[in-house]
Amino acid sequence: MRTEWTHRQAAAEACAERAKDLAGRALRVCKGPRAVFSRVLLLFSPTDTVEDEDAACGGQGELSTVLLVSLGRVEFPRYTINRKTRIFQDRDDLIRYATAVHALSDIAAAMARGAWEEARKLSQVAQQDWDRLKNHPSLRYHERLPLFLRCFTVGWVYTRILSRTVEILQRLHRYQVTITGRLCPQHGMGKSIFVMEAGGAAPAAVLCSVEELALAHYRCCGFDQ
Repeated sequence: MRTEWTHRQAAAEACAERAKDLAGRALRVCKGPRAVFSRVLLLFSPTDTVEDEDAACGGQGELSTVLLVSLGRVEFPRYTINRKTRIFQDRDDLIRYATAVHALSDIAAAMARGAWEEARKLSQVAQQDWDRLKNHPSLRYHERLPLFLRCFTVGWVYTRILSRTVEILQRLHRYQVTITGRLCPQHGMGKSIFVMEAGGAAPAAVLCSVEELALAHYRCCGFDQ
């Protein structure tokens, strides 16, 4: 068994060395120029999905598409650009958006690897960044954008990060967020039904689902939306 594993390891190392020989030398662009190049690609084709992380954080996927179009290997339908609204007010506005998208991409990548503690730390940094930005004057401009363009704003991206943070905290059991209810006796299998006190002048009890129980709890805490 040991010999078979050794042969497989040696074969894998040989394949890796041959791949390096065939690929030749590799160069890594410095962080500063790479960030500028990434922002150019982000402007070329803004992304509002985490699945398109390459386009937002590094540009490899977007660059491949550009090259395939230039080589004639990929062809898109002809279309007319009717641009009436600027998404980004200035360079700083773009940089803030790019920073948020990169943070979302890093968090999504850590979650995909199951590195939940790393994802939590990244989300904490992102929340601190958002706390510094949430009163920025540019956000008032973003509120006036058409709805379909708001997904390319910094507030939209940080909202998605906060949504991801809920799942991260769930995975790590980092919550204090325990709701108790009185379970209604029932026979057989089926969805759990709870008994909840109804508001009003006369006391009464109503039957509800677990979702309705949770919503009622948060309404009592002052979250009415």
